[in-house]
Amino acid sequence: MLRAQMKPIRLAAAVFLATTTMAMAQEKVQISYSGVVSVAHLAGISDTNDSLDYFYGNGDVSFRWSTANDLKFGADLGIETFHILDDEDGSDSSAYYAAGFVEGRFGKVSIGMPRSVMAEYFTAPALAGSEAFESEIGFFTSGDIVGLLKMSESGEELYGARYDGKIGQIEVAAAAFRLSESSGHIEEIVARYDAGQWSVSLGTLLFEADVLSLGYTSLEVQGHAGKFSGGIVYSKNDFSIFTTILNVDSICGFVSYDVNEMIKLNTQVLYLTAGALEQNYYSFDLEYKNKTGAFINAGVFTDESFSDNTFEVSLGYKF
Repeated sequence: MLRAQMKPIRLAAAVFLATTTMAMAQEKVQISYSGVVSVAHLAGISDTNDSLDYFYGNGDVSFRWSTANDLKFGADLGIETFHILDDEDGSDSSAYYAAGFVEGRFGKVSIGMPRSVMAEYFTAPALAGSEAFESEIGFFTSGDIVGLLKMSESGEELYGARYDGKIGQIEVAAAAFRLSESSGHIEEIVARYDAGQWSVSLGTLLFEADVLSLGYTSLEVQGHAGKFSGGIVYSKNDFSIFTTILNVDSICGFVSYDVNEMIKLNTQVLYLTAGALEQNYYSFDLEYKNKTGAFINAGVFTDESFSDNTFEVSLGYKF
């Protein structure tokens, strides 16, 4: 396990060192970063009314420099971590990302351990504003199988390549990954048409590993007008384990209202169907964010019976 965790750290360090050295020589280095850190308290988990405290962090930093022929070289580094604060074993899940890239008129090509294209191009709000809920069922709105695998305890890493480009108002992205210690592989492709006030995204992925395979296709339409924004995401999942095939479809509708520059209301309705089983989920959250980036979020997540309510309050900072 320790060796598996050291691999991404060594790769990230190597990419960082190479980037820093060449950037100093060029003296045209550009650095950008973004992310979020938060602590949250969950209450009313399942029928036992258990509670849970956790820390969540997700951030990226990018180094790039230009050359005389308008090419840009650099590296993207990132980390995502989920840590249960009141767990005696101190269990946590972390994912590391490190990729070198070249960028020009042709688009951007990244090689190493880049992030999933599905996670970046499908942007439905987190259910109840909670990263805990996202880790459980958020896959049906984001399709981030790469993040799920990297956050798992398997100890495997995913290495691959990614391409991002744009033709007019259409953004396209594709990626291919291979698991470090097995024959598992992932292919993703996404296209988005952005018309300003509204956009349409279509993406698909294929994941195959030993006796397991997953085919995932998702369509998202969203837009904004005045203080309102919202959209709908439809996804179709075909799971195959040995000779067992399971089809899971989902539809998620979401609406947000900006009360003012600091207060925002979000609501989501998620419908899941798997064979003869059907289930509706509902969520609502209220977020207060000041100009410094600090925020407070309070949300509730429930099923169609409204008898199993889970509440979350989180405090954090977005940068």
